[in-house]
Amino acid sequence: MKFGIFIPNYGSYASRKTIEKIAFNAEKLEFDSIWVSDHIIVPKKFSKLFSNVYEPIATLSYLAAKTENLILGTSVVVLPLRDPVLFAKQIATIDQLTDSEIYLGLGSGWLKEEFDFLGKNFKERGKIMDDEILMIKNLLTNNVIKINNEEYYFSPISKKRNGPPMLIGGNSRRAMERAAKIADGWHPIRLKPKEIEKGIRIMQKYSVQRKIVIPRVSIMFKGQNRLQTDNVLASSSRQIMEEFEELNKLGINHIVIDFPVEQQPEKYVEDMKTVKNLTSSF
Repeated sequence: MKFGIFIPNYGSYASRKTIEKIAFNAEKLEFDSIWVSDHIIVPKKFSKLFSNVYEPIATLSYLAAKTENLILGTSVVVLPLRDPVLFAKQIATIDQLTDSEIYLGLGSGWLKEEFDFLGKNFKERGKIMDDEILMIKNLLTNNVIKINNEEYYFSPISKKRNGPPMLIGGNSRRAMERAAKIADGWHPIRLKPKEIEKGIRIMQKYSVQRKIVIPRVSIMFKGQNRLQTDNVLASSSRQIMEEFEELNKLGINHIVIDFPVEQQPEKYVEDMKTVKNLTSSF
């Protein structure tokens, strides 16, 4: 099983030093992937939660030059806020300039004020996202595309024949359906194994092809042997390992782990070391 680490590219501790420190230690501890999140601009009422957000594509580009053996992921980019052609160009460029794999976690967004400020259509964001996913897939895998009977040349394209895997973030049934129908997989965030199992069954209704599932699990350590994942308090490390074993039995072979971003980077690294010890048997 692969294990990834969420890079705290937002929050009061987010900085070049912090981002570098977490990514460096992720590679040193031999985690498999690093992931970054997204917001462009937020209302002031959310500024404490989403302070200091480093743009994810620029951050991944920077980390691509700083690391060698890590998969680079987004968890998640709010796709309807972005120009799909420019986004495809950015991803294709990173793809060509690094030997690393890229996983594109994509979400439809939830913050209406952010859409309003950027002049984007919040109500139709689901349909817009569907159309943009198909366009980006086309752009990343074809030099020549046809739009309105006009041919356009796009370069570079992805190194991979089918482009980077596109994973749909979100826990709604619509996200599961989108993941099954037009994307390469699903990126559920902070769901328990039973909920993920239910989501996999829903996806199977919409696609005969097996889809990638890479869940993001949040872990908060309370004391030496007490951890909290989402809403469930685990009294021992054994319970966390049992949860990972449940996910493994579901056929999931890649998990992204995040810790509270509002903690000192040194504590973040210590938590990473503890988790690495827990996952060493997988």
